[in-house]
Amino acid sequence: MPDNVTLDSKTQSTTGSASDNTTDRDATEQAKPAKNLSAAEQESIRPLTVTPKEGQTRVQAWEEYFAGLNLTSAREVTILDAQIRATANRFSNKAAAADEKGNREEAVEWFSQSRDMIGEAIRAGQVQPWMYQAYAITLSATGAPKSEIERALLSAVDFAETPSDVLNVAARLEDLGSDAAAFRLCQRVADLDSNRREPYVMGLRLAEHLNDPAAIAWACTGVLSQAWPAEFAPVVEQAKLLARSTYGELIESGQTRQAAQFGEDLKLASAHDVVIRVSWTGDADIDLAVEEPGGTVCSLEERTSAGGGTLLGDSYPGQGEDSSGNVSETYVCPRGFNGTYRLLVRKIWGEVSTGQVTVEIVTDAGRPSQRFIRKEILLTEKDALFVFDVKEGKRKEKLGEAQLAHLRDVQRDMNTQMLGQFVNPGNSSAQALQDLFRDTQRLTGGVIGNPFFGRGNAVGFQPQITQLPEGASLSGLAIISADRRYVRISPAPFFSQIGDVTTFNFVSGQTGGGGAGGGLGGGLGGGGGLGGGGLGGGLGN
Repeated sequence: MPDNVTLDSKTQSTTGSASDNTTDRDATEQAKPAKNLSAAEQESIRPLTVTPKEGQTRVQAWEEYFAGLNLTSAREVTILDAQIRATANRFSNKAAAADEKGNREEAVEWFSQSRDMIGEAIRAGQVQPWMYQAYAITLSATGAPKSEIERALLSAVDFAETPSDVLNVAARLEDLGSDAAAFRLCQRVADLDSNRREPYVMGLRLAEHLNDPAAIAWACTGVLSQAWPAEFAPVVEQAKLLARSTYGELIESGQTRQAAQFGEDLKLASAHDVVIRVSWTGDADIDLAVEEPGGTVCSLEERTSAGGGTLLGDSYPGQGEDSSGNVSETYVCPRGFNGTYRLLVRKIWGEVSTGQVTVEIVTDAGRPSQRFIRKEILLTEKDALFVFDVKEGKRKEKLGEAQLAHLRDVQRDMNTQMLGQFVNPGNSSAQALQDLFRDTQRLTGGVIGNPFFGRGNAVGFQPQITQLPEGASLSGLAIISADRRYVRISPAPFFSQIGDVTTFNFVSGQTGGGGAGGGLGGGLGGGGGLGGGGLGGGLGN
């Protein structure tokens, strides 16, 4: 259940004046999920209707309904799931209509019906991954105890398929006020993927609320161990301030041992494996790209790589220059692999003052193998390539895992967008009920196309192959006179040669070039005569 549903463009539900048939039809259309079902099976998907018998409660009626089912195939389970979704959508639409009319009690009653149905479906063993979060939503809407809502959300973690699903549950727990449970989920996600930034951002906020020195130490260390693009500088500053205050409190309270350990952890977190800074002056734009040992490339096209590197931003005159007029771009890899790194420095436009740029490289910071490289290089029309090694990289997993992770770079883009939600979450109580029924619609398939977590309109790159002719070629144009006695031939010889081509191999780092001039020539030919039934004459001047 995405945490950002209130930010999405959501279709408003039908108003209270809409007929029940229309509401049911809309709910049915929203809930049809299975393309592998036949047309007849899809037509059988309708909202469930259960009427309690005399002396029977609504919960007992649903319990009896689910107990009486005898599902013998996966297709029947799929159809039942779609029917439950359609029913939940129907209740959600009716709750929305009641809320729009200002009838909050009726809206809560529709949520109660949804709660009873989903709860009994879970108890009967007809469980689907979406149900626990939907159940938690209905519990929240109907004023259930906090402990019951928390239990339902934690049960949803067992069905989480990705770390993002776990973070969504953590965000729900934070909204609920269960900061300790949400913090534990952040730690779990960080254990699964230590290079992921979101759990540390949320964990920092939760740790501050909990006022737990151990939690604060974990969150601050995690934040400072990551490389952050320029737009997330406030997160880093907050972590630094919180770390300083926590360290001071530990010293004042006499916990010098814990303070010393905290200081060592912060020092290790800030000791990045690779830091590259390219600076220059003048009216020019310089870009850099870094190929990492796993074959991943960090550049403006992929500012965060699966190899652990991050390009902090794109700088040029008027954007990113300091008070002295220096412009710089920085690459940081907090946790990298051992091996060879290749840095490509390229001039995009303009002219650099003195024609030189300054390249500074720090590797294995804070370790015995630390190395600092500083060079002034001439950068005119050619690119510059630097090759250097990291000997004590913090990442110890196999390179093959990073190469597979490189295929998931698009997911990294989504994570960057997700950070905005965790850094500045919204909490509007006035929208609570509308958010709840919209959340229910999303869980049951009622809202399609989440641009925040799903991939909407994506940008693709396709290589364009252009053939460049080289050598001599000849084309000609023949014109026959009106009386068919003469032919005028205009030959056009073409002499071409490819010159000044520079190649760069990102894998081997080798460069090459060569080539020279080219030419173009042509001429006109004379005419020949047609006569005596044969072709006579020839080419003349």
